Amino acid sequence: MALYKVSRTDTVDYDEHEAVVVRAESSKDALAFVTRIETGEGRSAISGKAFTWSDPAYRGFLADGSNAKVTRIRGRGEPGEILASFNAG
Repeated sequence: MALYKVSRTDTVDYDEHEAVVVRAESSKDALAFVTRIETGEGRSAISGKAFTWSDPAYRGFLADGSNAKVTRIRGRGEPGEILASFNAG
């Protein structure tokens, strides 16, 4: 396992992440971790109707990774997020 910094290569807007540091087996796995889409289910508190949702795990990174650069950082440990940088509006 190694640490990888995944950073944006394009303009970062409000309410988007500009960089994330993760622990992963490879740079490919680090990119996949940051660009994944999370999904879930819920129920409206007003209407009671069920709904599903999907959102990027880290806003601003494109799912295909085309606006991301991955840099390896030395380190050891379990996989997962170390630090996320979010440009709040």
